[in-house]
Formats: sequence, structure tokens, C-alpha cells
Amino acid sequence: KGFDRTDVINLLRFIDWVIQLPQDLEKSFWQEIYSYQEETNMPYVTSLERIAEERGVERGLRDGLLANIDVVLEVKFGKAGLQLLPEIREIDSVDTLQIILQTLRTANSLNEIRQLYTH
Repeated sequence: KGFDRTDVINLLRFIDWVIQLPQDLEKSFWQEIYSYQEETNMPYVTSLERIAEERGVERGLRDGLLANIDVVLEVKFGKAGLQLLPEIREIDSVDTLQIILQTLRTANSLNEIRQLYTH
């Protein structure tokens, strides 16, 4: 109808935010949107879908980093290294976990690792 891609996406986000449809109508509405997307090659992702995807990616990264840290701590420091895991598992920041994993390569003591997150 003459709207550009940005206008359409903004309108859909507004509708998603303002209107709560009964489940059967909501399913029908989103099916129409997905059909329109395929016809016009204009993908739309709701804010909820986008947030869920971002959280899923971050959770996956965090879980992967923790698994690697677990292995490196055990291989490098034995049982003493594993005692640090409960503290490290409390860290939510993917960036901090990445720094810990990188530092583990050259760390000579568990104190070096602990200092990264206990400032």
C-alpha cells in the first residue's frame, strides 16, 4: 500500500505491543503476516521473538564458556581448580567468562583467575 519496509515493521511492532488477540485470531493474524513476508521477502520478527533469540544465544554462549572453563580448570589445576567452579557459575556476563577462559591459558594460579571477577 505504498509503505516502505521500516514503516511496515514499525506498524507490526505497534500492533504486537498494543493488541492482545484471542489465541485463534492471533494465530490467524501471524499466519497472514508470515505469508505476506514470504510474498514480499520482508521478514518480520516480533520484539518478543527477537529478545528470546538474543537470550537463547547468550545462554548458549554462557553454557559453552562454562563447559570449557570447567575442563581447563580441571586439566590445569586439578581438584583445586574445580573448587572455583561454583563461584564462576554465578557470573552472568559472557564477556567476563570469555576473559576468564582466555586468562586460564597463561594463569599460574587460581588467584589470578579469582581476581578477574572479585575486583
